[in-house]
Amino acid sequence: MRSPLSSLFLIGALFAGSALSSKPHIDLLGKVLSHPLINGEVVQPNIDFAPLSNAALLAAGLPPSKPDSIPTRMIKRRPTPMEMAKRASPSITATKQKGIIAVVGPAGKVIGYIAEALSTFGTFTLTQSPAKAATFTIPKATDGYINIAVANEAEPDFGAAQGYAGPTFGPSSDAYAFLTAVQASNKPANTPNPVGEPGESKIWVFNPLTNDISASWADSTGARTDVILFYDKTYSDLGFSGDPAAFSASYGDQIKIVTFTFVPNT
Repeated sequence: MRSPLSSLFLIGALFAGSALSSKPHIDLLGKVLSHPLINGEVVQPNIDFAPLSNAALLAAGLPPSKPDSIPTRMIKRRPTPMEMAKRASPSITATKQKGIIAVVGPAGKVIGYIAEALSTFGTFTLTQSPAKAATFTIPKATDGYINIAVANEAEPDFGAAQGYAGPTFGPSSDAYAFLTAVQASNKPANTPNPVGEPGESKIWVFNPLTNDISASWADSTGARTDVILFYDKTYSDLGFSGDPAAFSASYGDQIKIVTFTFVPNT
């Protein structure tokens, strides 16, 4: 008869694969995790990011963090992706724009930029150095939902791969997704990506008037759900959920709600 302890180690071995999988990720105590084990171990970097200084913001081409600055305005109600899409005009963005993406945390403070180097899990994380930020390309036409290209990654587009809880996002659902590099797709697709789960790229809405970027996930029928972006401090990477509170309650992850702002190259 197998002992309880040996059974726990067997569970750990079963879910210690190198890629994220559609199976639940379970630690040796039987707790379901949002992220997989790495080489049989729970990896939780628990890295927090303090707001950038005004000097750092100015050096990156952003306004200083003060009441009338762009980052501080982020604390107001953000329009839904559909509201933003209706205001967008394809004539405003005449050419493709390259730049980096600032990540704005609580109280409208910029806490960093999306990093070029992916996390241990194959997901996007943060850096506070613009020189280490990933380079993104906003397409010529920015009306509606768009793909955003990302440079120097294994896959060409900035997108998301669904987590273990599946693709049903919305209120009271703990479903979540990892931000990662994916193949172009306007619906969940089993195409290659670092996470190894169904991915989608055409999830972004860009407002050329404010440079805000928001997200909306399309299910297999094309029906869309607006989602909320977050920084997962527990695993030090970026993701989204339809209900971040439900996600955090289910998995115990410490998260910080964030928004994205595109910073064009100068």
